[in-house]
Amino acid sequence: MGNNNFTEKKNVDNSLIEKSSKVFPKEIPNNVEKVKFEQTTGLHQAETNTSLYYIDKNLKQEDFQKKYQSQSIWIGYYKDYNKENHSLTSIFFNQENKDNFLIYLIEDKCYKKSSCNHGNLSFVAINEVTKEVIYESKYW
Repeated sequence: MGNNNFTEKKNVDNSLIEKSSKVFPKEIPNNVEKVKFEQTTGLHQAETNTSLYYIDKNLKQEDFQKKYQSQSIWIGYYKDYNKENHSLTSIFFNQENKDNFLIYLIEDKCYKKSSCNHGNLSFVAINEVTKEVIYESKYW
């Protein structure tokens, strides 16, 4: 796979990686498959999004628990999410089996509680059945 260090990739906005550093790993693990890294930069008031997806056949929930539990504001499954208090529901990734992902919600800030027209959202989600891992940070 070559160089797995995000900051040395071409066409990657390192300032966005720095903002996402609470969530994203420093490097993509070598043993993973189907890696998808996407970064979109919003213009004017549009959403800026950085996401990483991969399948890790060696996935262990305990590893994520150790790393993300202390910095998470909410941990649970999508179906158990309190939809009234946070923005995760409106911009959660479009996965067929999203109810099977254990989510570590790191940041969820709307500029107004009544409207989430602008804000920040960062999370890590893992699926122990399919071995999928998703890291995502959004700023809008």
